Amino acid sequence: MAPMAGPWHCVHDRVTGLMWEIKTENETAHFAEASYSWYDGETGVKDAGSCANGDHYYGCDTLDLVSYSRSKALCGFRDWRLPTAAELSGIMFWQAYPGEAKVINTLFPYLMRAPYWTADRSVDAKGNPTALTLHLGNGSEQWLSLSRVARVMLVSGPHK
Repeated sequence: MAPMAGPWHCVHDRVTGLMWEIKTENETAHFAEASYSWYDGETGVKDAGSCANGDHYYGCDTLDLVSYSRSKALCGFRDWRLPTAAELSGIMFWQAYPGEAKVINTLFPYLMRAPYWTADRSVDAKGNPTALTLHLGNGSEQWLSLSRVARVMLVSGPHK
């Protein structure tokens, strides 16, 4: 198979040096339609998302995907993490066709028009922890309670 034929598990951004996880249409750990609660082992909600493995559905969170990707050395890397909002916005393709996710479809074919968690955290007016999401359908940012769910795309490489 030719090197450019794909499918790929990761995409390397030569400008930033970051490696990006590629989602799949298969119900595996990297399933594009999985939703995750934001959890880092101390803060957030454990296993409140919905992931699939074939016919089996289970609760999942961001730490589950990070830990799994690190343990399997996805694409040869063990430093997988949630991207910052600045990193995730760096892959946005604002000229996308109407109705499609604002990313380059040939590189990220299964990303959803949905909010994606980032590593950026804060607290709301009541003191509850929140994390910033970036909507890949319209580019909007929103602070969500960690009890909510969103999509996830991991990154590997130096923090920007």
